[in-house]
Amino acid sequence: MARKLGYRPDPMLSALAAYRNGLRPQAFQGMLGWLTNYPTEKGWAIGQQVGYHAGARQRAQELGYELAHFWLNEPGLSRSRLRQIMAARNIQGLVVAPQPQPRTRIEFDWSGLAAVSLGYSLAEPKLHLVMNHQFRNMVALIQELLGRKCERIGLVMPASRDDRVEHNYLAGYLVGMHSAPGPGALPPHFPEQLVFDEFVKWYVAQRPEVIVSETGSAALIESWLKAARPPGMASAGLALTNIPYRQVRYSGIDEHPELVGAAAVDVVVGMIHRNEFGVPENARHILIQGKWHEGRSLGRTRQAKSDSPDPQKA
Repeated sequence: MARKLGYRPDPMLSALAAYRNGLRPQAFQGMLGWLTNYPTEKGWAIGQQVGYHAGARQRAQELGYELAHFWLNEPGLSRSRLRQIMAARNIQGLVVAPQPQPRTRIEFDWSGLAAVSLGYSLAEPKLHLVMNHQFRNMVALIQELLGRKCERIGLVMPASRDDRVEHNYLAGYLVGMHSAPGPGALPPHFPEQLVFDEFVKWYVAQRPEVIVSETGSAALIESWLKAARPPGMASAGLALTNIPYRQVRYSGIDEHPELVGAAAVDVVVGMIHRNEFGVPENARHILIQGKWHEGRSLGRTRQAKSDSPDPQKA
């Protein structure tokens, strides 16, 4: 109706309203949902997802909302009944937590809901998405290592880890290594499951100076490196595309998961204000870039040097 009448928001008044709202605590606006789909009620509360939830809850409180957890697989509760409960509690916005498996499809009544998915693991429906910029983070990580004169950089993780981020880890690695000096990209080690004997064969054949992996595989690979190193071969360093949430020992990319959760709430609340509900015709993706974190997993000879480039400026 407003469009038909030719109404256009005044940008100066909108800016003033936003400024004044930011100066005072927000009154209670309502409730938002945190929707999970793991086999158990607390199965989602692992790794980065704890940070996503913390950031989402904090931002919701700042905007005057409470964040309530809804579990899709609660025994005895059908999805139609869950939707009725949401409607009774006037839930208009949902942050859909990452799924336990890639390419997940969820049958649910999304009408009347402003919903945003965290990550790529939800294949259907195609909701607006907020996530880490895994491709850019990987490129930044590779550039950081190249700046430390590392040439033999290997990539190791279970294939499912790369699959659930739509192969952004592999793509970022190949792009980052495309113009690198030395041998360039080494053949990635992407088995269905990490197995010690297979890892040793790859490790001895490729002789990496640094192994790049992800947080779920870090402890296992680190323990194997000590046992797999042949005599006379220097021990490889380890860098992670996503260092563990609130841990500082590993070198790699800090994805700042709390910022991802907060951004998701910003998107949901904005959609509510604009009356944008249901599955969107064209999904939007908002990607949050991480930053390099200097830990202790690279080894002494690969610690930061004064001539290392800033990967964020590349």
